[in-house]
Amino acid sequence: MSPRPFLRLLRQPAAHAHIALLALALFVPARAYAAEGAKKSAAAPHVALHLSLFHPVSTNSDVRVSSAVALSLIQSRVGELRVFGLHGIVSEVGGDVHGLQVTGIYSRIGGDTRGIALNGLIGSAGGDVRGAQVSGLLNFNDGNVRGVQYGSIFNFNRGDLAGIQLSGFSNVSNGRTGFLQVASISNVSGGTMRGVQLAGMLNLAQADMHGVQLALGNRAIETHGAQFGLLNSAEDASGLQVGVFNAAATQHGVPVGMVNLSANDGRIEVLGFTSSLSAINLGVRTTVHRTSSMLTVGGFDLEGDVSTAAFLTWNYGVRFPLGTRWTLLTDLGFSHIMPQKSDDPADNDRLHWALLARALAETRLGASVSVFAGPGIMRVFDSYSHDAGGETEFLATAGLAVRP
Repeated sequence: MSPRPFLRLLRQPAAHAHIALLALALFVPARAYAAEGAKKSAAAPHVALHLSLFHPVSTNSDVRVSSAVALSLIQSRVGELRVFGLHGIVSEVGGDVHGLQVTGIYSRIGGDTRGIALNGLIGSAGGDVRGAQVSGLLNFNDGNVRGVQYGSIFNFNRGDLAGIQLSGFSNVSNGRTGFLQVASISNVSGGTMRGVQLAGMLNLAQADMHGVQLALGNRAIETHGAQFGLLNSAEDASGLQVGVFNAAATQHGVPVGMVNLSANDGRIEVLGFTSSLSAINLGVRTTVHRTSSMLTVGGFDLEGDVSTAAFLTWNYGVRFPLGTRWTLLTDLGFSHIMPQKSDDPADNDRLHWALLARALAETRLGASVSVFAGPGIMRVFDSYSHDAGGETEFLATAGLAVRP
């Protein structure tokens, strides 16, 4: 057979493309098979038991080794742990841990943790934790946590938290957080918080907070739930704020506190009034939407046996508009009464208290001045003891409020 027809076919441009595709089809599988073979030849060894005094004084000094059980007196260094590890001082796992690892002082897991890591002092993980990371002092994790992270002093999680962080000092979750953070000092959520933050001093949610914050101070960018503390603050509050001082740039919820502030619908007024309980009272009133809070100090007891007394009173209630100028305010109050000591045994000179209920009609005399007056009732108790007696009396109040 003459080769000329075949040579003429090779001279055609279309033939060149077919030949190139054929070569590629033969070359790629060859490279793939070669790479697979190299991968198998370079695969990390696996052993059932790894024993170590310290690295590299061990039964297998290859740091890539995968071990089912790893035991060490001082230090262990393996590539992966499959079932159980027990180490006196330090353990290092370059990859994943599946199972239980117990380390006396410091543990570093480079990959994911699927199980439980118990550390005497410090635990560090480079990947995700699904299970528990428990340390006597500190925990650090670069991935996400799904489970429990406990450190007697500090927990830090760079990723998301879906579970529980417990700490004797502070918890930090840099990503999205749910469900529970508990610390004696502070909790921080860098992302959206969905759940509960409980702390002795401060809770901070640097994004939306859907749930409950309970601490002396609480701060969130946007709240959809409740804040309970002495000081509560939010950029946008929807829900409930209960504390001594509540503040929100935009308030869509209900603040219940001695002082409540809102930039979008709040007002601060200085007021003075007289009542049938205390002759002279001065203080401040803050209103947000229809809520009203009065915090006042007063003097001269008009009901008790000792006329020289001081009063610290908080009234909280709701305002009802009655037209363009008139408002009806109904509130409840608590008054702490501090009488001056008397030499007369018949005088009640002990610290005691009173509960108040009022209905005050208020009218505005101008843009910044209003007057109010109305009736009420009061229950005055003669002491703070559990068996304290009390008397119910009529309460009359009249006063003036000025907006600075």
